[in-house]
Amino acid sequence: MFSLFPEILFLEPAGIALLRLTAGIFLIYIGYSVWLDRRAIAGERFPIIGHMPEWLSAIAAAAQVAIGTLLVVGAWTQLMAILGAIVALKCFFLGKKYGGIVPIARSASILLFVILLALVVMGAGAFAFDLPL
Repeated sequence: MFSLFPEILFLEPAGIALLRLTAGIFLIYIGYSVWLDRRAIAGERFPIIGHMPEWLSAIAAAAQVAIGTLLVVGAWTQLMAILGAIVALKCFFLGKKYGGIVPIARSASILLFVILLALVVMGAGAFAFDLPL
């Protein structure tokens, strides 16, 4: 395999860790935004569930912050990446109709989805609790 800079290939786990940190920070931001807008979310009518109670949007916000926090520290990375990918898909599909309450753009949610799927395949990277022994 030809590499332009073969001397820095040992930094691959650090690059994966940067992806993990970025995705975790985005998910924490999404959860925090949902927490701040939980009254506005309770006023919207959603396709299957109708009006979402305010307490349910608070639980969703706490779950998204928990997923992001676990990604930042690198605990259960693959499971949290799958759950985070579901959140990113939710932001993508709801972003067109409910743009006022979805905190990130649809293009950013696609990028977040791809990063999280890559974390499922690549693992946690450096500085994580679930490093393989």
